[in-house]
Amino acid sequence: MFNTNESGRTKTRNFSRTAGGINSQGKFYKSELVVYIEGKNQQSVGLVYDEHYYRTIFNYLMKGANIKIKVLGSCLDVLDVYYKVLDGGINNTLSIIDRDYDGILFSKIKDSKLMYTYGYSWENDFWTKDLCLKIISLLVPNPNEVFIEFHKIISLAEKRLSAAHQANISFIYNGGNLFLLGKKGGDDGISISNSGKTLITKKEMSKFIKLIKNSPYRKDIIRHMEDVKYLPCRLIQGHYWEYVITNLISVLSKKHSISRTSAQHSTIKNIAFTQFSSDAEACLSKEAIAHYQNSLNDFLH
Repeated sequence: MFNTNESGRTKTRNFSRTAGGINSQGKFYKSELVVYIEGKNQQSVGLVYDEHYYRTIFNYLMKGANIKIKVLGSCLDVLDVYYKVLDGGINNTLSIIDRDYDGILFSKIKDSKLMYTYGYSWENDFWTKDLCLKIISLLVPNPNEVFIEFHKIISLAEKRLSAAHQANISFIYNGGNLFLLGKKGGDDGISISNSGKTLITKKEMSKFIKLIKNSPYRKDIIRHMEDVKYLPCRLIQGHYWEYVITNLISVLSKKHSISRTSAQHSTIKNIAFTQFSSDAEACLSKEAIAHYQNSLNDFLH
């Protein structure tokens, strides 16, 4: 049975999770708060990065509190729990989903029992320039010089990726796509370059400019791009942003490390989570921290 929620996302009711079962979770785990998040798939083994992220967030915001985090599959699975919480009048249960384009392409559910990420997804909130400086400092002998190079390259990439995603949203408004969201490379994706001083080349951007010019809706698309502006962290797809960040750090580690070997993406990610777990406040943006704190305060009060 399918229907559509307020955010415009199609959802399927999962009847394996009853309101009574959800209500008993807190007592079963003897926790003050049960938090449902998205993240697991059929290949997931043990803790997933999503859980590490939110566990650190709540350890920072609610120091000493006994919190149980339950990782479900997709956003739809979390929304299924959220609606059962509403229907059953259940307390001490919070659901968290990625913002995606809710509030841009779809209406955003405004309820204290449903928390959104600050950016498009938790990856956008996580992979900050402050965190990247910490990672770089552990990979190269001259981190400050390398970070200046990193900052220059990633700032231009962010600017161009934001413009491309803004245009893509305008295309979607008119029933099409400029590129497939999150696709790496190809005619229907976004390619990155590891040569030179830019990740997103002018040639790559010209591909999108040509598509806009050739669109029968180009006037509407351009008007929408001029009239509506969004934060880069709410435009760029989260997994793609992580891919861009880790790729650049890997390239710079090979260029500047003593051994001239590139750090593997899994190594970069493990270092990132180690740094984040030890000092979340120093890694997240002030805006993201305020967003999570305010959302939690609304829920608790």
